[in-house]
Amino acid sequence: PNAKYLQGLEDSLGATLRDPNGAIRVRPTLQLDNDACNNIFVPGDVNNLPAGAKFSMVVSPQADLVAANIKAMIDSRANGQETSAALKQWDGRVANATVVPIGRSKGVGQLFGLVLGNSRFADFLVRNIKGKDYFVSKAAQNFKHVK
Repeated sequence: PNAKYLQGLEDSLGATLRDPNGAIRVRPTLQLDNDACNNIFVPGDVNNLPAGAKFSMVVSPQADLVAANIKAMIDSRANGQETSAALKQWDGRVANATVVPIGRSKGVGQLFGLVLGNSRFADFLVRNIKGKDYFVSKAAQNFKHVK
């Protein structure tokens, strides 16, 4: 991940915010894993969550969790309360699936560890899961809040 822009913040904090692979360390609440920066949230593929949490289909639920946590922080601070107990945590449940259409009627993929190779079954699944519109309609749903 491209997280080199954090270098200045790391230098000023005297702390390392990235793991050895360059991903940004986060808490289960998707907050930056540093007490001095608990108002910074890191959803998406740049954080150090497991690989399955990097699919585009989980960005929208992660953004919803971040929005709920920011609202909880604002509400609790307005009431003079501690915020950490009120924050939601990313449960990590994601579908571990990848499908790659090859033309209009063929494809390969992996679903929950099962490799879908050169077979009629794989072709049928990939064609019906992703081959119709390459998830364009799904991507449009993920950006429903963008105008």
